Amino acid sequence: MVRYRVVPWHSLAIALISIAAGWFAAYVAAPKCINLEDVNGKVVTGNIRSVKYTQKSMSMHVESSELGSILLSTKGHNRRLRIGTNIAFRANLQETANLGNPFEFDYKQYLYNRGIIYTQHTDVAHIVPLSLNEGILYKVGHYRETIENLIKSTDLSHDAKGFMIALILGNNDYITPQSHDSFSKAGAAHILAVSGLHVGIIAMIIWCVLFPLDYYGFRRLRLLITIVIIAAYAVFTGLSPSVVRASIMTTFTFAEFLLFRRNTSLNALFVAALIILIFSPFSLFEVGFQLSFCTVAAILIIVPKLREIVNPKNRILNYILSSIWVSLAAMISTSAITAYYFHSIPLLAFVTNLIILPALPVIMVVYIIYVVILIAFGEVSIFTAVIDGSYQVIYHIVSFVSGLGISHIDSVYISLANTFIYLAMVAVFCLWLYFRRRHLIYIMASLAAAMVIIAAQHIIFVPRQGLFILNDFRCTPVFYFHQHKGYLWVLDEEPDAYEFESRHKGMLAYYGINQIDVISADTVNIADGSKIISPFASIAGKNMVIINDNKWKKIRFDNPVDVDYVIVTKRYHSPFKNFEQLFGKGKIVLSGDIYIKQHQIMQNELTELGIPYYSVKDSGALTMMLE
Repeated sequence: MVRYRVVPWHSLAIALISIAAGWFAAYVAAPKCINLEDVNGKVVTGNIRSVKYTQKSMSMHVESSELGSILLSTKGHNRRLRIGTNIAFRANLQETANLGNPFEFDYKQYLYNRGIIYTQHTDVAHIVPLSLNEGILYKVGHYRETIENLIKSTDLSHDAKGFMIALILGNNDYITPQSHDSFSKAGAAHILAVSGLHVGIIAMIIWCVLFPLDYYGFRRLRLLITIVIIAAYAVFTGLSPSVVRASIMTTFTFAEFLLFRRNTSLNALFVAALIILIFSPFSLFEVGFQLSFCTVAAILIIVPKLREIVNPKNRILNYILSSIWVSLAAMISTSAITAYYFHSIPLLAFVTNLIILPALPVIMVVYIIYVVILIAFGEVSIFTAVIDGSYQVIYHIVSFVSGLGISHIDSVYISLANTFIYLAMVAVFCLWLYFRRRHLIYIMASLAAAMVIIAAQHIIFVPRQGLFILNDFRCTPVFYFHQHKGYLWVLDEEPDAYEFESRHKGMLAYYGINQIDVISADTVNIADGSKIISPFASIAGKNMVIINDNKWKKIRFDNPVDVDYVIVTKRYHSPFKNFEQLFGKGKIVLSGDIYIKQHQIMQNELTELGIPYYSVKDSGALTMMLE
């Protein structure tokens, strides 16, 4: 029998081929533009590929021969609109666009990576289901939805339901923002998304269950069945990059025994990347793909060397140190990526994982048994109590760790250049672990110096004072910051500081803002002599007024009020003809929360009257740096 020797350094060649394949496939698979004038107003058809529900709306990924891939969101629900349903609707597409707020999540690029460049919002009653395409996607989606609905119908607490659905189905839509934040700060967010960890646990469970096959001499059958079940699990949970990566690596590992061939984990890792990038090229630009592959590559390269340095014979101590080495390697490799995307770095992930991960296989087995019992017999109260209790224990551990002052670093800003430099430094460090060449230390020192210089430039030149009228479809946030403190003024909705911080982490990190005061009183003195007397404000020499109702059409002043900006919200429905008498030459700012039809009417009227205006909805946040 011919044997093929696998050289570990072939991994580098496979990695380069993977990246090249990803770029080429991304170019070939780039979504095509269409002329909206040719399709808007016409009835078109499509097939639903995925569905997400919120309290009062739906969001569907629709594949159409006429339109390509589009994101169709609705007002209201219709449970007949499932994965695989062929639908008809009247097209009124818009190009995807970001809100235009400083340092926001690039939602337009996120959709583009999924082949979507057009979106539409419509009433659910305007979508007509035609027929059901009962292919593999429909069947998988139907089974997944059935299990999800079974779990939601139980007497479990809301948080326990969300945790269970996330853990076994890979859908974390039911995890509350507060819970997700706690898991992230504790370094345990990977538990909430089906990943390589879950694939490994499933593989271990199946391997143990099939142990009797070894007794009868069917070891290869045992391996083959495990591979098939892992592949089915990957399809069932949605084929996320981390699951596909882990499934391919598991398959390669088992295939090594089936075919009696040698294999290296790095080769398997990069072949997994190659396969993913060929079939899903835009995964290369997704944070999940980047984190997953950087983490596993670092663990495979760094951890063996750390174990050579410290490898105690005591099993318990060896397990503890191994867990610390794995967490340390993961943190070293992903800190820059995590800081770049999420502006936070967990520091005590090894503590959380050391406690929770040993219990996770048991928890998953209990959850799977619970689902089987739900399907076969219905809810059993004792299982419900056990699952609720297990979640409470996990959440209390996570809350305790995340509540420690040293558990994480928040409001971290790192530039894209420094992110690449850091990753290059990690790569050089990995080379140093194996070759111990002095020049590699010099290269790492040079890269570290470059990072310090770039970070110092940012600290020196970043503005210390600024004013933003932000774009938000629900309200009109006015945000002012001075030094490291920010002030949030929202007149047309009750402001939520926690939600604001979550939405604008990038902006807060860039400007070094670590404290936010919500303006709730009618009269407030804020920093630098600025003052708010609702609905008027004088902030850093800029005078403004928020027009939040229709009473202004009846108000008259002897002399115009001197303001720089007149901010008009969705609650104003009257003409603008008397605005010049009220506010002089103040510039009209149309808020992002104004409905589209009302917004168009306002724009037309202001244009006819010759009144200058700024549309936050169209042009993004109005930004003023005040120093």
